[in-house]
Amino acid sequence: MSLKNSINRIPNLRRMNWIEIIDRVFHLYRVAFKLFIGIAVVYFITDFLQDWVTGFLPKNYAYRQIRGIFNNLFSQVASAALVIVTTEVYFQRPIRIRDTFQRLVKIHPRYIVSLFIFLILLSFPALVQPIIVASIPYLSAVIALCLLLLSYVVFIYYLITWGLYLPVIIVEGCMKPKPLRRSRDLMRKSRLRVFFTFFSLWMLMEIVRTIFVISFGILIGMLGFLGDYSLSEIVEFVLNITHGLFKNEISSDSVSPIYQIIKSWHFVIRMFLYPLFAIMVTVIYFNQRVKLEEFDH
Repeated sequence: MSLKNSINRIPNLRRMNWIEIIDRVFHLYRVAFKLFIGIAVVYFITDFLQDWVTGFLPKNYAYRQIRGIFNNLFSQVASAALVIVTTEVYFQRPIRIRDTFQRLVKIHPRYIVSLFIFLILLSFPALVQPIIVASIPYLSAVIALCLLLLSYVVFIYYLITWGLYLPVIIVEGCMKPKPLRRSRDLMRKSRLRVFFTFFSLWMLMEIVRTIFVISFGILIGMLGFLGDYSLSEIVEFVLNITHGLFKNEISSDSVSPIYQIIKSWHFVIRMFLYPLFAIMVTVIYFNQRVKLEEFDH
């Protein structure tokens, strides 16, 4: 699977606003759709297998932490592959999936330390939240809530500040910068703007994901596959699946197969949307270099 030679638009290396960034993200996704989906398929199959393997572990606090770390690890490796593809597509250089993973293996020793630190950051809410919840009997609920909100503020701050470490490693590898520090420098005075750009894409993805899954659920409901449930019950059922809030109100044996079908459809939609964030990270990286360093490749 390779990038076609039909890309004829030279990247416009100028400072972009958040709307232009999102537009560029979808343009790149459309240009190399098969490449991005190919990597997403590999990631989701790998992630499914590791979920299946870790599913044999005891379902306790340690299990949840181990599973979360592995989920974040595979996600970051897949994101690195997507950043490699995005960089090549951005500058109209041909690349295949095989080439992508070969490059990924070569950069692995260089970014292992930054990856480990970033994994700690990604695991931070899961590590802190149970501790804060357990402290509620000893602290007031207001203090516990403030501590929880503070932990998420810290998490988001460093997630944005260090968020460009992957394109730093992939694009500037020969320069041997310290990826997290370099990302922080590139994000200087832009954190709030970048946060709202990411938030806009996240909201758009959530809307698309919800619309597609609810529409599918309503369709099979109208065809009679959900029995005598009302439209409101069908919508509530599908929303519970979409957002992971599984309830027991509609869990009879007759509904269970449909439940699995809707979950599978939700899985497919997530797979199609997955590459967008990695593409956006790469586009923002180049935009910050244009803004701060007049980067012209």
